[in-house]
Amino acid sequence: MLLTGTPLHGHERNFLSMLHCINPEAFQIDENHLNAFTKLVKNRESLGGVFSSLVPSVSNISLRRNLDEVLVQFPDDRQLATLCQELFPLIGRFSQPTPEREAGIKAIRLHLGEHYRIHHRLLRNRRQVALSQDESKNLNLDPLFPGLNGVRESHWQTEGLTLDELLEEYRAMAVLPQNQHWSLKEASYIAWIDDLFSSPICVLQRAKAILTESTGLPKDEQALLEHIVSTAKNEQQAIDNMLVASLNDWLNQFPDGKAIVFCDRPELAQHLSVKMSILLDYPIERYQPGQPLQFTQAQTPVRVLLCDRSGEDGLNLHGGRRLAVHYGLPRSCSRIEQRLGRLNRYSANLRGIKPVQSLILKNHVTDSLRNQWADILVNSIGVFNNTIASLQFVLDDYIGDAWNRLFLEGPQVLENLAAEFPGENGVLVREANKINMQEKLLAMDEEVSQAALFAQQLSNDDLIAAEQCKALTPWISQGLRFRSSGNAKEGMRFSFELAERSSGTLVDFKTFLTTCMLSFDKEGGNPPSTHLMSAERIPAIDGTTVYPLRYGQPFVDAIWQLLNQDARGSSVAMLRMINAELNEPRYFFQMSWLITGCDPLSPYATLRQCDELVPPRIVEEWVAADGSQVTNPQLLGMLNSEYSKTPSATKSYVDLNLRASRWQEIEELISADAWKEQVEQVYEKARQKQQELAQANAYIQLMSVKAIILCSSNILSGVA
Repeated sequence: MLLTGTPLHGHERNFLSMLHCINPEAFQIDENHLNAFTKLVKNRESLGGVFSSLVPSVSNISLRRNLDEVLVQFPDDRQLATLCQELFPLIGRFSQPTPEREAGIKAIRLHLGEHYRIHHRLLRNRRQVALSQDESKNLNLDPLFPGLNGVRESHWQTEGLTLDELLEEYRAMAVLPQNQHWSLKEASYIAWIDDLFSSPICVLQRAKAILTESTGLPKDEQALLEHIVSTAKNEQQAIDNMLVASLNDWLNQFPDGKAIVFCDRPELAQHLSVKMSILLDYPIERYQPGQPLQFTQAQTPVRVLLCDRSGEDGLNLHGGRRLAVHYGLPRSCSRIEQRLGRLNRYSANLRGIKPVQSLILKNHVTDSLRNQWADILVNSIGVFNNTIASLQFVLDDYIGDAWNRLFLEGPQVLENLAAEFPGENGVLVREANKINMQEKLLAMDEEVSQAALFAQQLSNDDLIAAEQCKALTPWISQGLRFRSSGNAKEGMRFSFELAERSSGTLVDFKTFLTTCMLSFDKEGGNPPSTHLMSAERIPAIDGTTVYPLRYGQPFVDAIWQLLNQDARGSSVAMLRMINAELNEPRYFFQMSWLITGCDPLSPYATLRQCDELVPPRIVEEWVAADGSQVTNPQLLGMLNSEYSKTPSATKSYVDLNLRASRWQEIEELISADAWKEQVEQVYEKARQKQQELAQANAYIQLMSVKAIILCSSNILSGVA
């Protein structure tokens, strides 16, 4: 199984390579298949909807329409065309449902699933979308992430007009009919916005380039560009000083915290690296692709990591308390989501993990372009409070239209955009509902539904692990007499005790060495003890060495093997004297049978396959001496009653365990040889009956047997 959190959009080649590892035949990695896969990605929603509607319960008319749509989408697929042609006669307007119709639909679904779906048998959950058709069941992944903790804002201030105001004046002048010969055009304006949102130094460089390279600039444009250059110098110094001051304050406030500064361009990262090395009170490191990071190492003094755009993808920077500093604000929501994704990763259960906080830098003018865009991100979209992983590319497409209109329509475009996102009828809710419905449609796929049920069952089993542990530990501590310390929730140890120290562990030392020793802590001292084990997942993944106290863990499996080899407790016989008169003793046997698809001693891989085909089950029954099953409720109630040494108001019987030393006392009732013969006869009859009830190739094993001899005082009085 491969796990990835990388968005599919824009990473088609990497995704195809990953899928090639799973199924090389279905997902080939040459250029032709890459082009086909990229085309499939673009059409994935329509294919997902059609695929989900190809089920036997859909009407024939809808089936025919959907199949025609699929054939148009994949005209070169001969096998698909053949399957559809075979199904068409069975889905006429008045055709009735038949097994052949259902088989044909399943064949087409299988073909599409193996050849055209983007994900191959994918188990997927979005962080905020529940795949369950039952709204009361929350299957989202939010609890696995540390989450987001909003945004801090720092404002810098300079004298006079800001770059935002000057650039808006530049735009307003350039769109006038009499200024069509100015250098600023609609095609180049968005590059100015990117520079403005990145850093004043980027605006300065662009303005200088125009002043240097252009000849015959109008005096008004030249004067405005020179004003932009001088203002950019002042703002660059102000924003750098504000960045350093804000970082020093945060790092001083949170001594355990680390900060990641995201900027847009390598040359900008180089500029900040020099500035911060001089002014910042704490060591910094600049990310260089392919080079190891000190920032992520334990006990490192580096508390600030500086990343250009290359650090927005592929890094794992989570852990502890983190601050994401957005030195520049990209126009792309997906880039901001990717930045936060470096920190907000699968790690919520790690010790000391905190929700991720962001820091953005704004100027002092409320309605400036930079501040308007920042307010949209913070208040309208909420990208710093909630992940938008499932919405990021939809939002980019939607916002992209506003950026394209900005040159002609001005800042009013951003004001209108800010009002379109919030609310029940806003863009966010509307697009989230579309994604939720699409996910539920995809979840209706048979394989995905089965996988979701399996995942839910696995989750339920996880919840009762502590209860299972309560049943397991008494066998270890009381049955085999391992000394235990601690508790199952936080962690416990089992240690071997030699007989001379106490009653001793009921495993001989030679068997202990060959069976259990590998599961014990070599540094645990004397007496030998296991590693710390817990039935809960969280202690096992919070960074300490805690092993799972569950089946499958070596020590637990070793105990299981010992118990299978040890006959103690698997068979018991008792004499139960009842308050009634019987003519002769009556013999009853409670047998517990394990019924599996193969021998439990088979190789592990064979066991897994058999258990999937024929789930193991335990069958318990009471049988009489002639092998017949006991069904009388009153008699069953008597046989199932608990052990009693003395009679009481609620128990009108007395029990006596029949150990070998006591058998001589009842020799006149039944001799040892006769008892052995009777037990073997009952076993053979009961086993033959279970074999007839089970499948022909089923493996049947007697796990335990309990014998009760019902007797009365008048019978025992005749025994010498």
